Amino acid sequence: CGIYLDPIPKTEYVYGNVLDVSGSYIVRMYTNGETVRVNLLSTDIDGWSAVTSPGTYTMTVKYSENGVNTQTAYKIKYYLIRTVQRPS
Repeated sequence: CGIYLDPIPKTEYVYGNVLDVSGSYIVRMYTNGETVRVNLLSTDIDGWSAVTSPGTYTMTVKYSENGVNTQTAYKIKYYLIRTVQRPS
């Protein structure tokens, strides 16, 4: 048993964007083959606070049920985009 994300949340961000997990679910897989989907919330994710400069970061998704803790991870890319002024 374990978890996975469906679909994987947004993975590319530009400086100033906020974490966006809308439309994503944690899918819990049980040993009997059953799966259950629960809404993914930004509070389920560790790692966003470490995103402070351009680069690739690992986001860890944690899920707990009946005292059993499970986690999975995915990577995001964080870009710093500057406005370029065109010559007049």
